[in-house]
Amino acid sequence: MIYEKELNGTVDDVEKQLNDTIDDVEKVAKWFSR
Repeated sequence: MIYEKELNGTVDDVEKQLNDTIDDVEKVAKWFSR
């Protein structure tokens, strides 16, 4: 069960990273579309 918990933690990290990247991309897109 520890393995499963670790896996979920990794998925959370990946999702957080993905969201941060998407936020950055959207900021850049807004900046360019001015």
